[in-house]
This record gives sequence, structure tokens and C-alpha cells, in this order.
Amino acid sequence: ETWCREAGRMRESQRAAKFRARVAEEEAKLRESSSTKVLRAGDVVQAQYYEDGYYYEAEVLCQNDDGTYSIMFTEYGDEQDTDAQDLQPLRGSDVRAQPKTPRAPSTPLPS
Repeated sequence: ETWCREAGRMRESQRAAKFRARVAEEEAKLRESSSTKVLRAGDVVQAQYYEDGYYYEAEVLCQNDDGTYSIMFTEYGDEQDTDAQDLQPLRGSDVRAQPKTPRAPSTPLPS
């Protein structure tokens, strides 16, 4: 019975190791494809916000002379220069920023 549990744990450990290797391989492919792809102004991407390390939707403003990209995070409007490896195109390379539709004026609530 103990042998059987050990064998089960070993198989589970091997599966986890294979899974981690596949994830690392896919992440490397993503980094390679996003760093070799030339983005254009208006492309929508997921970009790492350097203040907290998380990824958020952003719009590419331009490519800088040093190869970084100036981006604007779409939700809050923060801007930063970002390394290409920290950008991931959304839904293919042809995603462009859409013009913002104006909001209807809000109706005041009755008092």
C-alpha cells in the first residue's frame, strides 16, 4: 500500500514537471514572438505595468529609437516606455484601438 502511494506521487510529480516544462516553452514562444513582432501606433496589447508587475490592456503610442515602445494603459491613461518582451499583442496583430464613444450625460437622481 505504501509502495502504491509512492508510485502515485511519483507519477503526479512527473506529470507536473512535464506541465511546467510545456508552460515554460509556451511562455518562451510568446516572448520571442512578441519581441520580434513590430507593433504600430494604435495596436492594442497586454502590457506589464512596472509599478505592480501585472499586465493590463494598453495602446501602443510609438516605437522609440532604443526599441522600447511608448504605451498608454487604456483604463487609467498612465503612460510608460515598455520593453517589447513585456508586450503581448491581443487577438492577433491587426487589433487596433477603437475610437472612444462618448458617454451619454448622466441624469441627476431625484432628491
